[in-house]
Amino acid sequence: MKRIFNYLILLLSFYIISCNNEEANLKFFNPTDHVISTLGSKMRLAIIIPEKGFYNFSSDSSKLNCEGNICKDILVPVSEMNIMAQNLSDTIIFKWKNMTAESPYPEDHCEFLIYGGYDQSIGKDNNYMCSIGNGDSAINILKELSKSTLGEAIEAFDEIVGFLSN
Repeated sequence: MKRIFNYLILLLSFYIISCNNEEANLKFFNPTDHVISTLGSKMRLAIIIPEKGFYNFSSDSSKLNCEGNICKDILVPVSEMNIMAQNLSDTIIFKWKNMTAESPYPEDHCEFLIYGGYDQSIGKDNNYMCSIGNGDSAINILKELSKSTLGEAIEAFDEIVGFLSN
């Protein structure tokens, strides 16, 4: 009986620690009501890495169409894309602008592009762009964003961080 009681206390301790870790991870981003927060499974996130190419993340395989070595497609579960969209709606970290044909950012910056499709209710595309820079700040943002993913997506984020670390 004592052994079962000790086992239950140990399990409860792990549960409390994991809950606290989840709460700590969520505090990095401050989600807002920016339209990106509602896109989730409807969006494609492209991350452009200077001189290395770009990565596409989407939960809709029809939105992933890379060809060649400079582009990688990552199919992400809907639940993870929804969390990612919430995190990306943080307008303090991400200074979103309407997407333009030419990037206004320096060539050595890591850029995020959101393709959210056409919104008939407002009569425009939900396509946005921003730069997260190229230094430790960009690496920290990517590491925090990766915490909302698993599997192939987290491996892709690790690879991107590796490129920016060099």
